[in-house]
Amino acid sequence: MDDHDPTPGLAERIARLEALVRELARRIERPGAVTVGRLAVADEDGAERIVLDTVARTASVLVRVPGAAGATTGIELFATPPEDGEAATVGLCVLVDGDVVETWAPR
Repeated sequence: MDDHDPTPGLAERIARLEALVRELARRIERPGAVTVGRLAVADEDGAERIVLDTVARTASVLVRVPGAAGATTGIELFATPPEDGEAATVGLCVLVDGDVVETWAPR
């Protein structure tokens, strides 16, 4: 007969699971939509290839290939809302081996 009783702590584990499900449900605004601060699509090797992100009010979409030592080579579309009387900013940024080599923004 097995003396190991798996039920101690079961109520706590269920409560944590229920809280997690509530949080996930809260993030779903409508069926098929999930609200997150960052979303990455990885390739079959686990490398992030498409990254949708928001940092300091700037939203961006980065399409990348991994480079040496994890450096990014890719292109990023970004948009920043107006702040302190400045206009909103939108543009593109080209990265090669982690360095910004070109940017473009409409005039």
